[in-house]
Amino acid sequence: MVTKNLNDTVAVPLEANPEVMNDWAEKAGLVISQDRFYDILGFDDELLDLVPKPVKAVILLFPVLDDVIPQQKEEDVRIAQEGQHPIDETVVWIEQTVHNWCGTMAILHALINGQ
Repeated sequence: MVTKNLNDTVAVPLEANPEVMNDWAEKAGLVISQDRFYDILGFDDELLDLVPKPVKAVILLFPVLDDVIPQQKEEDVRIAQEGQHPIDETVVWIEQTVHNWCGTMAILHALINGQ
């Protein structure tokens, strides 16, 4: 992790690979013999049948394109002004404050909320 100053913390991104995610999660305390990360190859019934059950969390990977960022900022302003839709109080959400920690934050959310 590299820090220029407190607000400019940058981390090496976590590879979107189940083996890497399992290794990281195991170091964070996940019991790999009970829970694991797997690839979902598609959302057709036949492909979903290949995923071991039960599924406790799904991490969706998608690119954040430049045209999405203004929409995200508008949504942040709207939520700040009008409030957020009701969310299940048992769901834990942690704001990502470190650049490139999308995968790490996704794993943390899956581990915390997937119990």
